[in-house]
Amino acid sequence: MAKKPTRQKQKKSRSAPTMAMAAAAGAAAAAAIPEIRLPPGGTLDVLVDVGPMTIDYTVAYAGEHLFSSLVDSSHPVPLVSGTRFLAWHFEHTQKNWTHTIGVSVNNGAVQVLESRSEANKDSDSSIGFAVIVT
Repeated sequence: MAKKPTRQKQKKSRSAPTMAMAAAAGAAAAAAIPEIRLPPGGTLDVLVDVGPMTIDYTVAYAGEHLFSSLVDSSHPVPLVSGTRFLAWHFEHTQKNWTHTIGVSVNNGAVQVLESRSEANKDSDSSIGFAVIVT
């Protein structure tokens, strides 16, 4: 006697909820991206404070390398008109590592863009960016 074929349950489509969740996640991520607006003729400085480092961190602006270092540093940004990205990368291998990157507009108060540490159980690898509007 031939075995009667069993009917498999059809899985419900998850495309609509998945797409909605992806859109919501994208919106949340976009909201977390810092945007720095400069007044006409304004200046921008990038300030970095780090703990022990063995691999250079890197900072770039408008697709161009600004600087790499193993120690604390502060550098003026050669601004380009329009909307550009300021990006950074940190890779930590030492114990008790920390890093903070921020910007100062017109030599004003520093706006922290990212601050991470081993003590806070943050990832030891970090890539980030901010939108700079001139």
